[in-house]
Amino acid sequence: MKKAAVLMAEGYEEGETLTVVDLLRRAGVECHTFSFGEDFVKSTHGMYIKADKVFSDEVKDYDLIFLPGGNPGGIHLRENPAVLDMVRWFDAQGKYVAAMCMGTTVLEEAGIIRGRNVTGYTGYAEKLKSGVFSEDVVVQDGNLITSQGPATPWPLAFLMAELLGGIAREHGLRLQACATREDFSAYGVEQAGCVTLEALGAANGVAFRKLAHRGMREGCACVEMRDIGAYNSCPNGCRYCYANADARGAAQTFRERHDPTSPLMLGHLRPGDVVTQATQRSYLAVGARAARQAVAPGQERLEL
Repeated sequence: MKKAAVLMAEGYEEGETLTVVDLLRRAGVECHTFSFGEDFVKSTHGMYIKADKVFSDEVKDYDLIFLPGGNPGGIHLRENPAVLDMVRWFDAQGKYVAAMCMGTTVLEEAGIIRGRNVTGYTGYAEKLKSGVFSEDVVVQDGNLITSQGPATPWPLAFLMAELLGGIAREHGLRLQACATREDFSAYGVEQAGCVTLEALGAANGVAFRKLAHRGMREGCACVEMRDIGAYNSCPNGCRYCYANADARGAAQTFRERHDPTSPLMLGHLRPGDVVTQATQRSYLAVGARAARQAVAPGQERLEL
């Protein structure tokens, strides 16, 4: 999955910043926001948004760096030597550098736009003197991407998604979006789900019926499922599992609440609990049959 790093200095323009983050995530791009020490960062208009991470060399692991505008957010980015060095490093590596509104002045300060096509906020031709200024909404010059301001984050984000999708195609990777009904196919991004009937069928060598289902949440393409167990309670410690907040806490919960004599996986039925009998049905296509193969005396294995 391609990755985009969005820098959030105090005074960032929230419309530019959050719209880009939202659209990139919907398009299947792994997008994180980086602050400069604060957990919650104050925007231009007094909104406090929690950043995902703190700015560090980890940003170099990303494929694209985005510098939003905002006053004084853009000034804070421009006056930060570590940000300028990071922008120069990204450009030298040929990685994507994107900026809009006052964020474009960081590129001028970093010295990476000389003779290159750029755009920016109205009147920024005087601020971006070393570049070739254009009035276009979004301008791409190689790995450099610039856009105008608060009215243009949508076309900017679409271009970034298209470019990152192109990287995926070059390396034989599929860029997929989860839990969105928007169509990003024009940008090389497919709609997908984590646990679809197609994926389950391919993994098990069977065919499933085409069933209309609601997914697990709005926009989800996964087949409807019923989770069992409880969060933060499995002692297996699989690193990719979303159900455990931390391995030690899960193991402790299991030790304290698991009772092998209970009909439940964890704990016991309590007064007021409601037990609902779930309906079980087969999703197998017509002609697909389950065959039982004996593996040992008294034991059987079900193969689909």
